[in-house]
Parts: sequence; C-alpha cells; structure tokens
Amino acid sequence: MVAGRTTVLVLVLTLFAGAVAAADATKSSIHGTVVDAASGAPVVDATVVIVAPAPAAPVSVRTSAKGEYSTSDLAPGRYAVTVAYGDTHTSAEAIDVDGGVVRLDLRVNAQRIETIVVREKLPPPPKVEATPTERYERLTLPYSSEAIDTDAWKVAWLLLAIDDMGAVTGVTFLHRPGIGLDEIASEQAFKLRFHPARDDEGRAVASHVLWKMEWLPYWPGRVNVGYSKTGDIPCANSGRPLDLGAFYPSYRDCSEPDWGKLATEREIKPPPRRASR
Repeated sequence: MVAGRTTVLVLVLTLFAGAVAAADATKSSIHGTVVDAASGAPVVDATVVIVAPAPAAPVSVRTSAKGEYSTSDLAPGRYAVTVAYGDTHTSAEAIDVDGGVVRLDLRVNAQRIETIVVREKLPPPPKVEATPTERYERLTLPYSSEAIDTDAWKVAWLLLAIDDMGAVTGVTFLHRPGIGLDEIASEQAFKLRFHPARDDEGRAVASHVLWKMEWLPYWPGRVNVGYSKTGDIPCANSGRPLDLGAFYPSYRDCSEPDWGKLATEREIKPPPRRASR
C-alpha cells in the first residue's frame, strides 16, 4: 500500500510539474542590444519601452553598460518596442511573441544629446488612491471655437501626476481630443485638486491618476444638460447607423486611453505662477 501511494504521489507531482512547465512555456521574453546608428557602439542608460497589448501598461527597462536590455514574463500577444535616448525616439516594428525568447536589436542616434522626459515604469499603487476634492461636472468644461462649430463629441484621457499636497504637477495625454481642445484640457487639468494618496503608514505620497474629460456636442448639450441617454447613441466607427430623425443625430466618442502614448507623449508641466505685486 505504501509503494502504491508513493507511485501515485510521484505521478501527481510529475503531472503538476509538467503543468507548471507548460504554463511557463507560454511566457515570453524580449532582449537585445541598443547601439549607436553611426558608430555601432553600445548605448548605455537608454530607456527601452515595451508597449504591451491593452489594457496592460507599458514596461520600461534601462540598457546596461554593454547596451543590453531584457524583459521577461510577457504574455503572448503583439508588442511594439520603443527606445528613448536624449531627444531620440526609435520605434521598432510590432512583433508577435508566443512563448520563448525574442531578440530585437535597436539603433539610435546617440550623438543627439538634448534632454527629454523619459517615461519610467509607474511606482506601485499607494494603499489609498488620490481622490478629487470636489465633483467636476463635464459640462463645465470650456469649448473651443472649432468644437462649437463642428458640434462634435470629444473625449480626452490624461494621466495626472499628483504631488503629496494634492496638486497636479504634470499632465500626459493618453488620448488627445483635438479640434482646439488639447490646450483647454491641460489648462483645466492643472485647476483640479485632490486629496493626496496615502501609503501603508498613512503618509501622503505622490501618485498618478487616470482622468477623463468629455465634451458633448455644444448645442444639444446646452439644451439637454445632463444627457442621460448617452448609452443609446452609437460610438464612432461602431458601424451602427445613425437615427437622423433623433434630437441628437451624431456619433459618440468612445475613445479609450492609449497607454502606448507614455513612450511618445511629453509630460506637460504647469505654467509658471505670476509673481504677486
């Protein structure tokens, strides 16, 4: 009986190990070397951003003294790789990974040494996230002349950097609304105030907040404040036909945040304060 139980136990452990190995086999890694396009020399301390399929956030790594980089534990999917060094952004072709190791070598113009804001992997989320100090209604947002003229529905997604006092210290667009609303969006973002995030010990800490701004079509929005039945309005590019006889014969902007913009969008800083007289 003992020998039989031992055999069964060994079989179970063997099957479990095989299942773990099979699960690990689906994970992928991307590695390679970043070199100077002119000299071929390795580029040290360049930032390589691995843009993962949505909704996963991008991951960034730094190159070593030999110009090497490596990432691991990537789920199967289609990835884009961007390398940033100085004022250079180099985007590689999108690549498919489905288990195993993928090598991708990258080249940048390392002779250009202007400074840019380099996107790092965001820090772990705090225990208590930052929350707005008041309710911000979407219809209080100013409109641009072009937004009024086109009467279009627009959405902006922004990643806000919040300091330990609850003030917005940086804005990064993850989706731009266009039609003259980009500057309005950033200006309004710096007017927001938050209760700061808190760490495990209850201390106020800096954090990031994903923020959505929405502009309904100007004239219907003025007449029908609140717009309670937006879910019945088809999204742009949805393929659903419009009801041209409806009060609101237009498409809704259902855009989602594009986390890949962390690799390409510069962080906007607040305007300098005017000196008081």
